[in-house]
Amino acid sequence: MRITFDNPRLEKLANNKKELTKKYGDKVAAGVQRKLTQLQAFENLAEVPTTPPFSRHNLNTKYKGCVGVDVLGRANPMRIVLKPIDEEGNQVPLENYKEVTKVVVIFIGDYH
Repeated sequence: MRITFDNPRLEKLANNKKELTKKYGDKVAAGVQRKLTQLQAFENLAEVPTTPPFSRHNLNTKYKGCVGVDVLGRANPMRIVLKPIDEEGNQVPLENYKEVTKVVVIFIGDYH
């Protein structure tokens, strides 16, 4: 699955271990980078497990139409929020998980 970022600042943060560590600490920084690498190995969003360690789940309210993925497990509040998009960059309805081969990271942190 291809991963892009909502903005350059978020991409820079996600790809810079030193900055991630400064903002979130060693454990979360390592977890974010590991999870992003693992997500790239899936062919589509349907392959991302709904069980730990990923716990893919649909979001509503502020992130309606997006998916949350656990960074360090259910006990830790840190999540990566993904917006499913098609090749043209249009948001894809969540019921079409098998068709989603590209996502945009729109948030990393605790949205609770």
